[in-house]
Order: sequence, then C-alpha cells, then structure tokens
Amino acid sequence: MECIKGHQRFDVDRRDLTVLAGQAEQFSLDIGTGDGRFVLADSRRERNGFFVGVDACRENLARASRLAGSNVLFAVARAEALPLELNDTADQITVNFPWGSLLQGLLDPDSAVWDGIGRIARQGATISLSVNAGALAEFGLGLDEGRFMLKRAAEASGQGRGTLRELRPPELRRIDSTWAKRLAFGRDPRAVELVCRRTAQHLPARLKRSPALEMRP
Repeated sequence: MECIKGHQRFDVDRRDLTVLAGQAEQFSLDIGTGDGRFVLADSRRERNGFFVGVDACRENLARASRLAGSNVLFAVARAEALPLELNDTADQITVNFPWGSLLQGLLDPDSAVWDGIGRIARQGATISLSVNAGALAEFGLGLDEGRFMLKRAAEASGQGRGTLRELRPPELRRIDSTWAKRLAFGRDPRAVELVCRRTAQHLPARLKRSPALEMRP
C-alpha cells in the first residue's frame, strides 16, 4: 500500500506492516483521516498501540505524517478501495464526521466502503462512526433518518448490533478532530456516534478472511 511521510511516498507490504506494528496491544485504523489530528492524538496517548490513518488526499496527510511517531503510519487510499495489506488487522476502526462519497457509502450496506471495513476488521473489533447533521442534510436527510440508516447499514453489513448516542458540543470539544471542534462552535453542532462490535456470528460469508492474509496467530 502507498504510504506517505511529508511529501515522500513509500510502499508498505504485509510483511513490512507486521514488523512496524510489532507487538502492539491494539491496531487502530482511522478512515478518511483528513489532517490526521485524531490519529496523532490517539498515538500519543496510547504508546503501546499502532495507528494507521487513511485518506485519499496526499496533501491532507503531509503535515501530520511529518509529525508521526514510530507507532503511526499514514496511507493514501480511498475508503472504497482500502489496501489489501490491512485485511484482518484492525482491533478498532473509526470514521469521524464523513461527508461526500464516504458518508454515502456508510449509508448503504452493500457499498464498497462496508466491504472494506468488513475485510480489515478483526473478530471483536470496535467500529465507531460519528456523523453530523450538516453532512446528512447534503443528502436530503435529517439527523434522525440519517442515524437510523447508518445503524441499519452497519448491522446489515455484518458489523454487529450498534449503539447510538448523541454528541453534544461538550463531547465534540473533547474529540481530537479538527472537524469536531468546528462543529462544536458552529451553527449546527448536532451529531451522533454509532458504536458496533464485530462478532464471529455477524461475519458475512462473502467477507471471510483469507488465511494467507492473517497478520497474527
């Protein structure tokens, strides 16, 4: 998969990824990571974890990747085509305040976005999705309708039963995300978070793992 450090690119294969992650206690993946602020903050709090931020825009990742420690990797990829090297690696997956095609994919259980999440999530992985009212409005959806569609899509795609909670401005301010902080002080700070836990019985047959891609015993 294509990775970036500043304005330099390099490739990481499955073996490289295994070495870089080492004996990390948790492998975390942030999809649509934007400027990478969320990943950097998490990696500094949890030194025993390994963190990967994925975004399609190289420029978004340039500054954050320069500041990244040894337990962080930034990969250039679309959410609809997540790298195969990440298959069955993630203990925790986050998507923070998506918009455009990423949000559209999350609302559709049959999308390539959910296929990718299904590939990279390990058994028992936690999947946390935060969406805001303004992004849903661009698709003609109210917050209530949008969160219902998001929950239904997550469960239908095999992610396990999801739990929804409202994110109020105080909670938004505590999230280390540039967009979360903008929302907290914006005109419409309404947002919700959906948390799912993938379990074996929810794994769709079409998303079964390939033994050749196992990262850990």
